[in-house]
Amino acid sequence: MATKVTGPWPQGELPGSTPPSKDQEYQATGPASSVSFLTENVPPPSPLYVGNNDIMYFQVASAVVPETVTFNWRVLTPDGTIKPGSQQVRTTTAYASMVQVVPLSEGYLLSVGAVAFSAATRGQTFVRVNIGRISATAFVGVQPLFADYVTNNAIIGWPFGRYISPVEGSGRLRSFQVSNPAAGVDWIATVPTFVRWRVQSFTAQLVTAVAAANRNVEIIVDDSASVVWRVSAPASIVASTTQTISGCGVNAPTGVITTTSAIVIPPGLIMPAAWRLRTATTNIQAADQWGSIFLNVEEWIDLP
Repeated sequence: MATKVTGPWPQGELPGSTPPSKDQEYQATGPASSVSFLTENVPPPSPLYVGNNDIMYFQVASAVVPETVTFNWRVLTPDGTIKPGSQQVRTTTAYASMVQVVPLSEGYLLSVGAVAFSAATRGQTFVRVNIGRISATAFVGVQPLFADYVTNNAIIGWPFGRYISPVEGSGRLRSFQVSNPAAGVDWIATVPTFVRWRVQSFTAQLVTAVAAANRNVEIIVDDSASVVWRVSAPASIVASTTQTISGCGVNAPTGVITTTSAIVIPPGLIMPAAWRLRTATTNIQAADQWGSIFLNVEEWIDLP
């Protein structure tokens, strides 16, 4: 049973205990603080001072069309006023970059932020922001601020933002549909301008006409001029057949379904702009039709 102790003892004393002497009481030890902080005439919280001849350079490229990116910034002027600024940059062509320059007022640049209107996934819209000046012939950059992908639910900016290449890190995962070619013609998937792909896999369907001939399908990777990879399907495709050709970076064995053929492409195949993944079908007939052509790619915006 717990014992309840009561009594009119002075604070800090218990029955049978001896209260500590003054010498035994806790005393703070250690040297006095050697650092002091200003509470008046505090310097501005920014290392970047801009002048009236400086400009802000905004660059935006997006896979989303149209896309609008809003940039907001703050400048601490010499009279102590915080002056806000805002600029929108709108793109109208997929992957092509749009550039906007804005003159700055003199003072300390405190912050710059960017947010996209349409991009919902990282990898769709890329932005760059620099401080610079306009020479007689071109923009001259003097201070990079940030460069990164931006979305409509996450603000990026300076300070504390990153300045990275658009092909750095992971890209956007997407399926890319190739338009069906005309009958009797092979299909071609071409990497768009200012884009880089890592092709993970593809699938395409060939419907052969009644004309008797063995169609032999090859998959080709080229740079629009030189062939860098060429491989054929494991079996011929006969007349009046619907055959699906699927490819990836591992060599799959022949399956039990004879209307599906597996083909291998280079593992981790990375293709810059203008490179092509295509078919070359020996003995293709005038009424044969390729269709349902899809690529699974990791995509980056590839700006100079």
